[in-house]
Amino acid sequence: MGSDSDSEIGSDPAQDIVVPEGYVRVPLGLGFADRLQPMFRRRQGADVSFGFRVDEQHLNLMGICHGGALMTLADISAATSIHAQREIPAPSPTINLSFDSCHRGAWDAGCIRRLTMYR
Repeated sequence: MGSDSDSEIGSDPAQDIVVPEGYVRVPLGLGFADRLQPMFRRRQGADVSFGFRVDEQHLNLMGICHGGALMTLADISAATSIHAQREIPAPSPTINLSFDSCHRGAWDAGCIRRLTMYR
């Protein structure tokens, strides 16, 4: 996961948020994930990526993206990726994470690539 401000190609006209090509807006009504709104998703085969442009509501008191927002993005990305790659329902994965901070205006995206699947 990381920020990427160089690939600003598409845009979400409803929010005037510039997003990388291929990302579409995720609808509201997804429970806790709504805290990351406006959030975007890109599907490429079995690969699924989620991202959001860091804005005021995502910041902590130090003015950087709250770690909980970054971990929520990682959790959604990992769980969705597992579900997309399996043909049967699967429990959410166990993941260990580290992250770097990002500032307001940065694009943060999570793209999970399967390394090993045991069950």
